[in-house]
Amino acid sequence: MATFGAAGRWPHILPLAYTIQALFLITLRFFIYKRKSWHYFVYDLCYFVNVLTLLYIWVFPSSKILFTVCYTLSHGPLSFAIVLWRNSLVFHSLDKVTSLFIHMYPPLTLFTLRWLLPLDLQRKDYPAIVHIGSSLHMKTAVFYTVVFYLIWQVLYYAFIIYGRREKVDRGLRATSYTWLLADKDGFVARLIQKFGFGGPNDGINRYKIVFYFFLQFGYMLLSILPVCLWYYRNMYVNGIFLCSIFAVSVYNGASFYIDVFSRRYIKSLELLHDCDETETTDGIPRHSISSCPLRKSSQVNMNSSDNANELNNKKSS
Repeated sequence: MATFGAAGRWPHILPLAYTIQALFLITLRFFIYKRKSWHYFVYDLCYFVNVLTLLYIWVFPSSKILFTVCYTLSHGPLSFAIVLWRNSLVFHSLDKVTSLFIHMYPPLTLFTLRWLLPLDLQRKDYPAIVHIGSSLHMKTAVFYTVVFYLIWQVLYYAFIIYGRREKVDRGLRATSYTWLLADKDGFVARLIQKFGFGGPNDGINRYKIVFYFFLQFGYMLLSILPVCLWYYRNMYVNGIFLCSIFAVSVYNGASFYIDVFSRRYIKSLELLHDCDETETTDGIPRHSISSCPLRKSSQVNMNSSDNANELNNKKSS
């Protein structure tokens, strides 16, 4: 929420704030994922869009084509991925915060440049926005977005699917497409199975990969249409969309916390029940708390609290 406030009050500093955080978090994620053999995830579309956004901000601010592509991809597949991948706002998890940042910050930054940055700063620092005008040309926007998307797709196929095929097939490297295709409960795997290309247990073949790519392309195409029709033309519609996407991440985070703490609470009750059963031998109850770590911990906390209260009473007297 602080980011939304900063975007409204100091829109000119948000690109710099986004850049610093992106360089730090994405670099850190790469090294963390590399240790786990997950670093092929960093070649996904969401990271490609982040790179394009940084290039527009700092290298090609006059490029109408690049700004159009960044706006459509960031507000399209990147934003909707928060819903599909269940990104969540979980403050104590660096991985979850980074995932949310990667999907949320590019559209927020571009929204700020489009709607909140004063016109004189737009002309000076980001002239492409002024030259485009109040709306995106549908055919032009879709055409260039598809071109950039296909560039990423070809590079991904060349370097990951084909170039690193042996490591991926042997399970030495994890990728987003292998994870989705192997997810038995996932929508993608079930849809592919319905079309007769095999289930999750049948391995990954080229028909599954081709079907997955076409499915991903269709998702991208559908998700960018509202950007051209509504988001870029109306600030309020654009803002409501971003707030709704962010609200989904907050809801997912709240659900995560509720699930985690409820599981811990249930586990503590089960441990307490087990302690009650083990503290009875031949029908004779044992009053020692040393046999139950849970009660022992509780007793220590109670004693500490009593000692603290006694100390406070002495000080007050």
